[in-house]
Amino acid sequence: AHVWHDRCPHRGMRLSFGFVKENRLTCLYHGWEYGSDGGCQKIPAHPEVTPPKTLCADILNVSESYGMVFVSAGENTVETNTEWVSVRSIFLECDRAQALAGIAEFVEITEAQENQVYLNKGNTVAVAVQPCSRTSCAIHLSTRSTNPTPRLALAKRMVALRRKINQGLRT
Repeated sequence: AHVWHDRCPHRGMRLSFGFVKENRLTCLYHGWEYGSDGGCQKIPAHPEVTPPKTLCADILNVSESYGMVFVSAGENTVETNTEWVSVRSIFLECDRAQALAGIAEFVEITEAQENQVYLNKGNTVAVAVQPCSRTSCAIHLSTRSTNPTPRLALAKRMVALRRKINQGLRT
C-alpha cells in the first residue's frame, strides 16, 4: 500500500483524480507520472527530460497489519503482520461509544484483548473503530481465517450490524 498527500507537486491538482498506468500514479491535469517512491518518472510535455530526483510527491509512512493499512506522518509504529485478512469495513453515523456498544452485541465474546476479540466458535477477529468525526466512525474487521465461508458470514454480520445501529439511532 502507498499513501500520499493528495496534491501533485506541479500544479497542486488532486492526485486522487488521477489514475494508475504501468505501475505509476498519473496526475490527471498534465499527465506527470510518479513511481511508488513518490518520485516523478515522466513529464509528457518534455519526454526528453529526465525529472530531477528532488521532484517528488509527498508520501507518508505505511504499515500493513491485521488486514488493515496504518498511516503515520512520523515513523511507523505498527509492526507488520500479514497473517490477517480484511473482511469488511462499515461506515456509521454514530459516535465511537455507540459503535463499541453495537460491536458488543454483534459478537459472542469469550475474551477481548486490545482490539482482538476471540469468538466462541474458535474464530479470532480484529476490530478497529476509527473515529471520522464527532458523529461518525468506521468499523474495520479482519480475521486470521483464509477460508471464505466464515469470512463471508462475518461480512454479512457486519452489514446487519450497520443496519441495527442505524435503526437504533432513528428510534
